[in-house]
Amino acid sequence: LPEGADPKLESINQIDKIGVTEAVLENGLRVIIKPTKFEADEVLVQVIASGGYASAKKEDFASAFLAAKVAKESGLGYQSIHALNYEFYHDSIEFSFEIEKNLRTIEATGPSKNIETMLRLVQSVFKKQNMSQEALESVLKREKTTLSNRSSDRDSTFEVIYTALNTKEEPGLLPVSLKDMENVSLDK
Repeated sequence: LPEGADPKLESINQIDKIGVTEAVLENGLRVIIKPTKFEADEVLVQVIASGGYASAKKEDFASAFLAAKVAKESGLGYQSIHALNYEFYHDSIEFSFEIEKNLRTIEATGPSKNIETMLRLVQSVFKKQNMSQEALESVLKREKTTLSNRSSDRDSTFEVIYTALNTKEEPGLLPVSLKDMENVSLDK
C-alpha cells in the first residue's frame, strides 16, 4: 500500500467453492488469499490492475510501454538495481512488475519468513520512482535492437500483420514499433 495509506477492512468473504478468502478494503482493493500446497513454505503475492500501456495517449504509448523496464533498471525507491538483486538472491525472493498491453502486474514469491520484505517491495512500486536518464537510454537501446531484429523473425512479423489487420490499426492495440521509440521521454 502507498506510504501513509491505512485503509480499513470493509468485509471478509469466505468462498469455500474455490477455497479462497476475499478481503475488501475501504479503498476498493480486493485481497484474495488462497492456501496452496504447490511449494512448502512459499508465499506468492500478486497485484493485478486493469489498464496497461494500451490506455496511454498515442504520443505517450512507447513511454508507457517502457516505464516498468526503466523503473526496474533505475532501482526502487532508495535501492539501486544491484542492491535489489542482492536482496532478492539473499532472501530467495523472485520479484517482478510489468506494464502489459491491458494490465499492470506486480508479483513477489519467496519463503513465508520474508513476507514483510515482499510486501515492502510491492509497496515500493507505488511510490514515485527515480527514473534515471541512464536507465532510459540503456532500456531504449535494448528495445531498439529487439525491434529492429523483429522483421527477421517469422512469428513476430506475422503477429504485427495479424494485429494490424484485426484491430483496424488502433494504436493502443498494435505492437510497439521502432518508430514509436522516437517519442520516448521520462517526462511522459
